[in-house]
Amino acid sequence: MTGPGAQPHACGYFRLPGHLSDQCRQRETALLRAQFTERAARAGLCLSGVFYDAGRRHDHAFYALQSEVRHSHAVAVIVPDLAHLTRVSALAGADRLTLARYLRAAIVLLSPNDS
Repeated sequence: MTGPGAQPHACGYFRLPGHLSDQCRQRETALLRAQFTERAARAGLCLSGVFYDAGRRHDHAFYALQSEVRHSHAVAVIVPDLAHLTRVSALAGADRLTLARYLRAAIVLLSPNDS
């Protein structure tokens, strides 16, 4: 947060299949960014960044997300579902509580029924 009365921050994270064309990747990224922004607003949060990895071998954006959460004091990470986080090699098989502890932020799912 930046000051009194400021909304708490959240970051978004997702993983895309590595085989998507640039056009499909851009479309999916824009769609998810819009959904994250809407979900953050419904939860009373300000979306401060969206991070994504493509394919199974790289977790670079996840580690950038982790750094951003710590430096911006984000209170939540929004994901389409937990599988987007558990595909990160360090978090394979982790449950929601473990994910939240690891990231030091609440895990918020895109579907409001699951949050």
